[in-house]
Amino acid sequence: MEFGIIDAVLANAGMNKEDLLAEDLDANGRLLPPNLGSIDVNLVGTAYTVKTAVHFFRKWPETKCQIVLTASAASYLDTPPLYLYCAAKTGTLGLMRGLRSQLVRQNITINVVAPWMTITNMVSPSLVTLWGNLPANQPWGVAHALLLPLLHPEVNGKAFFVAGHRIIELEDKLIETQPLWMGEQLSSDIAEGQRRLTT
Repeated sequence: MEFGIIDAVLANAGMNKEDLLAEDLDANGRLLPPNLGSIDVNLVGTAYTVKTAVHFFRKWPETKCQIVLTASAASYLDTPPLYLYCAAKTGTLGLMRGLRSQLVRQNITINVVAPWMTITNMVSPSLVTLWGNLPANQPWGVAHALLLPLLHPEVNGKAFFVAGHRIIELEDKLIETQPLWMGEQLSSDIAEGQRRLTT
């Protein structure tokens, strides 16, 4: 390989152009389809990145490799009017969840970072004003979270929520509290079903 071993791949693309509920019509008065750019960049692009990363990681199976995907607070929270962005970032979280028990068998870990409000050029000045003194990230704070799994290559299948540069892991708590919100019996049955499907 020309550049040697690739130890980690970060999928960090993002965009949030939305027109899902817009009443845009063509010249004949027919409703135009929604702009799916957010799905293409935030989810489809991430799937391509994962596929390519795994392809190359398999060339050096003895090397522990990491994939880190940028999801969003929108993976967990409703974020109107970012409807398709929310769907795509929830899909990114689902992609990680679907792969975490499988890729680790190939010496590859996969995790997500889920930033809450991050002040970038994508955020309008009016939204920054509305946000006020609530915790917000700068890009450097999200970058720290993206690097966390690289510094701890044993970490797998986690979601690091970032708010005001504070990093909280969410997946372990969701699993721990599952019997509370799902009910003990169903939670136990689901856990056994998942064990059977992933072994």
